Amino acid sequence: MTHARCTLLAGTAFVALLSGPGRAEPPAEPFALIPTDLPGMSTGYLQPEATNEARIGTRQALGDDEVGTGVQLYDGAVSFRGYWPYQIGISAAAFDDPLSEPFEGNEQNFTLGSLGIDGKYSLYETARSAVAVEAGVTYLKYGFDGTEKEDLVAATLSLPATYRLSPTLFLNGEIGLTTFPDEAQDLPAPGARSFVALGAGWQPTDRVTVFGSAKAILREDDDGPEGDDNVIYTAGARYALTPQVAATGYVTNGLADTPVLDDLTYFPARDELVFGAALTYVPSGKRFNIPRYGETDVAAVDRAIVFGDGVTLMGPETIGSNELRLNLSAGTSGNSRLVAAISPDPDFQIEMFLEDYALDEDTDFRTEETEDIRYGFGARYQALSEAEGDFASLGARVILGRDIEEPTLGVLFGEAALAKEVAPRLELTANPKAAAFTGDEIYAFGLGAEYEISDRLHAVAEASVVSDDRDGIWAVGLRHTFPETLTAIDVYATNAAGRTGVGSMLAGETQIGASFIWQTPFRAF
Repeated sequence: MTHARCTLLAGTAFVALLSGPGRAEPPAEPFALIPTDLPGMSTGYLQPEATNEARIGTRQALGDDEVGTGVQLYDGAVSFRGYWPYQIGISAAAFDDPLSEPFEGNEQNFTLGSLGIDGKYSLYETARSAVAVEAGVTYLKYGFDGTEKEDLVAATLSLPATYRLSPTLFLNGEIGLTTFPDEAQDLPAPGARSFVALGAGWQPTDRVTVFGSAKAILREDDDGPEGDDNVIYTAGARYALTPQVAATGYVTNGLADTPVLDDLTYFPARDELVFGAALTYVPSGKRFNIPRYGETDVAAVDRAIVFGDGVTLMGPETIGSNELRLNLSAGTSGNSRLVAAISPDPDFQIEMFLEDYALDEDTDFRTEETEDIRYGFGARYQALSEAEGDFASLGARVILGRDIEEPTLGVLFGEAALAKEVAPRLELTANPKAAAFTGDEIYAFGLGAEYEISDRLHAVAEASVVSDDRDGIWAVGLRHTFPETLTAIDVYATNAAGRTGVGSMLAGETQIGASFIWQTPFRAF
């Protein structure tokens, strides 16, 4: 992966971390506590009582690559704890790309899929120190294309311990054993290994955790795909965006953030630096909007319904907490889209997309024959809100997407939006965005204007410049809102091939379209 693609992830994360002047620190739990785990580190503590936790992340080798989104792995986990001294979890990981260099002469695409269960039991815990025992079992789909993939089982058992040196600094250690098969597809597999890990964490505020660790591994056999690398290192930081959501960025040479696969080096790209990013979410269980980091407490029933996104540009706003919004659109060029957005807690929403781009035959992205309906999953964070006293509204989101039918192409997309009311009824929005795929990057910068003709009718105009001398993107539209039914209808014209992700940066046939937006009365949390 090029430096530019790393900048895409890091830049989006940086914008998301901005929190504006005058904001108070968040509540002490859950992210002010010593975490139960971090990338490359399992601590002696459990997650807080009566909490659920979900995490999704990705790791990307930073070397040069020309295949798909690169030598990239996705992972995720959910864990649960009641009023008992243990927690249970489910984790998964997926890798599906050629390795950066052949292994035993094999250059085909390599697949690694995992699904595991794990548990962690507290042996001893005080405010100062803690010791636990952790165990996990993982099912793996493993192997190169060209022959049948093998079904493997791996397991781990470890003893993590943590000691707090001061209110802001803690030390961590872990010893354990992880077993993998030593052969698959008649090739050497990772094999069993024991390990000893040491780490430390620094929590200068309730929102920030800086961490680092080194794990020495002793393998039974060094003939597997990992090579001779026998230390897994990780260094990074976690930042609480809201009381319920934290973003983590780090560098490592470890394979994945799961209890079993974190004991393997990142063998898909040996000797290369790996950049990782993750979002962690701990639901509050609230049925109303809790205060943001400012002083304003906005109840969900009183919050104004904001339809902030434009035609091709993102708006910075999230929907109200515990809300579900649907958006269906279609254009004369054949571009159609369905979006579902769920906001379980304030300032954070999860988004799911289905979109069929209307690609022009001259596009350098993909042809209509190879591209089909594209799906995507995204997360959006609102850092500032002008309506709640900040100087402007600021938000950012990241989307991971891929088309459904082979040959598929994964795209990593990130963008940020800064909006400001510059005159009565007139709001301007700046929207930088970037997409990475097949070793390439596309960048765009958009400016949008929204004028409030009346309380219910808004006019929108947008223009974007795109990198590498690509055709610019334009859009105009009208939006009529129906506050009583929490709905809106848009009519628009644009030359964009799509309205979300990379499609919003690709010029195509001019289309006239309409969209229907419905903020449902259903409550998911």
